[in-house]
Amino acid sequence: MAEAGTPGVVAVAWFGVHGPAATPPAIKTRLHADIVKTLQDGTVRSRFTNEGADIVGSTPQEFTGFISNEISKWTKVVKAAGVKAEF
Repeated sequence: MAEAGTPGVVAVAWFGVHGPAATPPAIKTRLHADIVKTLQDGTVRSRFTNEGADIVGSTPQEFTGFISNEISKWTKVVKAAGVKAEF
């Protein structure tokens, strides 16, 4: 579903977990495993789906790729629309 004004662009709300770049790999792995386990819990899943959310629970590498794609997409939209930051 594309929004008026920018053909082909789909905007969705999404949530993810980030941490400091220097977070040790073992901690990243543990956090990812715990988050995926939580997202697989029936109560948590039903709560999210009842709110209309789609649970993804991707790998850290997939999420990094997703964010990279989002930055690329929205950079193009902002430039095409001539959006300027106001301070």
